[in-house]
Amino acid sequence: MAFDPRQAELATATRADLDWMLDWAAAEGWNPGIDDADPFFAADPQGFFVARVGGTPAASMALVHYSEAFGFIGLYITAPDWRGCGLGRRLWDHALASHGARTIGLDALPDMVSRYAAAGFTPAHRTVTMAGFPYVEPPRDPRLTIAGRGLFPSLRDYDGRCFPAPRAPFLSRWLEPGGSRRAFALVDAGRVCGFGAIRQCRDGFKIGPLFADTTADAEVLLRALVSQLRGQEVFLKVPEHNVEAMRLAEDFDLSPLLEATRMFHGPAPEGPSHRVFGLTTLDLG
Repeated sequence: MAFDPRQAELATATRADLDWMLDWAAAEGWNPGIDDADPFFAADPQGFFVARVGGTPAASMALVHYSEAFGFIGLYITAPDWRGCGLGRRLWDHALASHGARTIGLDALPDMVSRYAAAGFTPAHRTVTMAGFPYVEPPRDPRLTIAGRGLFPSLRDYDGRCFPAPRAPFLSRWLEPGGSRRAFALVDAGRVCGFGAIRQCRDGFKIGPLFADTTADAEVLLRALVSQLRGQEVFLKVPEHNVEAMRLAEDFDLSPLLEATRMFHGPAPEGPSHRVFGLTTLDLG
């Protein structure tokens, strides 16, 4: 007898659930960071969902509400044994019932673009994951500083000029010193003109975000982030329409690895795309 997805239990995921959700993402080849769970959960503790069958997780999804105007979907996975029975779609409908009038974004792999388009999402631009083993010397720039707590208000404000919604709870944990993550900022005469972060993942290191006023500023930050990782793989998710960002990645010997399409349900956010040299994460925007 075919499984009726209405028999599944749908619930808001706990912080403990997020650990196995990220393990599932790793099994899918998405290579999450080893310390992603805490900042992800800080973004929106009510923004993660799970479907269970007989008490066992069978599907997951994130719909993080950053503001009353913007949210983002990620970690949408159905366990292999439960695919094709409508369980993932039931969890999707359950999660989206809370989105209200927000614009919702997501990153679609090539084989999912048409499916999300059928659900009302419109493609905005492609994102290219650039990967490689860059060998660079650390920069010598007096403006470069560690992105510590004392600088956070300025970093939060700068982030607000690059990301479609305020995300201070997430950002404060994402830029927190120590652990597997480090972050640098450029400060010129008391004004932040860019910042970037890098984190250790299941494989290699991912950079994100990488925001800067100019290509030259982005290059200093990128050099600072990768100069201590000689011989280790680095990933940078570049919005393809930022030609200067693509050229910068290539200058660091990074090559295209995979593509995704940023899509939106509702009006696409407007912003200074010239400052975005690397996206934060495909899971949460």
